[in-house]
Amino acid sequence: MWLAKPETARRVRQRIGTILDWAYASGYRESEAPMRAITNVQHSSGFCGRPLLRPFS
Repeated sequence: MWLAKPETARRVRQRIGTILDWAYASGYRESEAPMRAITNVQHSSGFCGRPLLRPFS
């Protein structure tokens, strides 16, 4: 799904994250959504998950 339909996959991940954030804020989860922690590490390290495509470099 991630490679075939990246926009749909992004939306699904965002919606799941929203639900997990609500569960954490409401006390149903003891920790933050796992993908939030991964995303925070990726952005702080400069890695965004997709390689840059440079066809003419």
